[in-house]
Amino acid sequence: MWRSLFLAIAAAIAAAVSTAVAAAVTAAVSAAIAAATTAAVSTAAVATTIAAAVAAAAFVAVTVPYWLYDPGAFTPLQTNNPFAHFRSMLPLSTILVPGACGLVALGLSLKRNGGDQFVLLRDCAVVLALPVVCITLLEIIANGAINYYWLSYAEGLLFFGVLAWWIHFTGASEPQTRINGGQS
Repeated sequence: MWRSLFLAIAAAIAAAVSTAVAAAVTAAVSAAIAAATTAAVSTAAVATTIAAAVAAAAFVAVTVPYWLYDPGAFTPLQTNNPFAHFRSMLPLSTILVPGACGLVALGLSLKRNGGDQFVLLRDCAVVLALPVVCITLLEIIANGAINYYWLSYAEGLLFFGVLAWWIHFTGASEPQTRINGGQS
């Protein structure tokens, strides 16, 4: 009973905080855009920064009450890290493999693609495929056989991979040509 009551109170607090954050952000957006028009800062850069701040504030407002209630049983902290199964073979696997995947993602995100949709979609597919490839290779090395369970994590990259493949093989990387009926 008390747990349900606390969760209801936590949800109400999260909703109130989200509403207050939204009101504060609306005022901040107006002030920032007004400042951006007088300064050399682009409106897009200000809007992007504000959008990131709103997303972070909403995440904190919704998540923190549940974490404060029972930090030991907070589900996001208790999720199973698939790389932990390989600690005997690679002692720092829970740090090295996700760290390498994060560095590849960071490197690909900082690379200029010149507005090419194929490169963007391909890079997204690579970032999503890398952990799956790493865990599959570790599984093969550890057990001498492939475990198809881990390949189910590759479903997320299919969207990006199929679209990248389609753009590459059909030559549809110029959407203006396709949308305007061949006219530039």
